[in-house]
Amino acid sequence: MTVFKSPEWASRIDVGTAGRVIDAISRPRLSSYGMNADPSCDLVAVLARHARNIVVCEAMYPSLHLLEVVVRNRLHDAFSVHYGTTEWFRMPWMHARESALIDRAVQELRRRRKPPSPDNIVAELTFGFWCSMFDRRYEPPHTNEPCRR
Repeated sequence: MTVFKSPEWASRIDVGTAGRVIDAISRPRLSSYGMNADPSCDLVAVLARHARNIVVCEAMYPSLHLLEVVVRNRLHDAFSVHYGTTEWFRMPWMHARESALIDRAVQELRRRRKPPSPDNIVAELTFGFWCSMFDRRYEPPHTNEPCRR
């Protein structure tokens, strides 16, 4: 069994500093780490548990990044083949919410002076956009085309 040790910096925090950091983060936000209204609540321990969560999240970031890149690239490839165009995201079946995300991605690319090519747009779209492609709104009722609700 792996035992997570607090990050080294957490061990250097005194109660006064812990209280100020907790106030800045917000006590309700830290309730899942053991924060409560009890005056004897160990503020340093609460902050250390929060810090361990940060460390765990940091450890998962490379895997999540790889998942995002693989999902978006495979979906882009599959949609491009299925619809016969790398600009499948401009087709009329795209819902308004996702179209707005595409427009925002194009604006961001232009702001950074990058061409809004299909590959750049695909890379600029958020993981949330790609997850939305699995939304029920895109399930066809009984055809090969997405529904147009």
